[in-house]
Amino acid sequence: MAKAKPNLVLGIDAGLRGALGAVTLTGKFHSWHRMPVREDSRGRKTIDVHGLYVLLNAYVGKVAAVVTEAQHSYGNEARSRLWRFALGVGRMQATVELIFPGVPFVDFSPQAWKEAVLGDKSMSKVDTVDWVRARFPDAELPRADGPSDALGQALFGIEVLKRST
Repeated sequence: MAKAKPNLVLGIDAGLRGALGAVTLTGKFHSWHRMPVREDSRGRKTIDVHGLYVLLNAYVGKVAAVVTEAQHSYGNEARSRLWRFALGVGRMQATVELIFPGVPFVDFSPQAWKEAVLGDKSMSKVDTVDWVRARFPDAELPRADGPSDALGQALFGIEVLKRST
């Protein structure tokens, strides 16, 4: 029996309020999940690497690309907060790369995906949420930017794959 060709693009909005969103290569909604979070030994929230591993394992063999926003510092964050965020992003990226070896893992600026998908690189978070909710009315998305950003990023991933072939 022939192995099915990967047909999903996974977008990941990093962070504790982030999410994962999957769309088909034809741009249809597949699924979304909140970023798995747990408390660390000090009672602070952190990305649950095991939960992320379990969640992503369900997509093995189905994912053609993984996309996320490139992370950077604005220079005004508290050092400890910035460190915890960077640590969480590193954990997320390592988990993705371990589960999907050889699958393209692309990061890009928020302006790049918003310009390509939404047609407006400066669209506000509220307008982005509204646009994605209208694009995927059956997805039962909350009024939060994590799931909407993840699905928008996944849509951008389709464009990235088209350019690379």
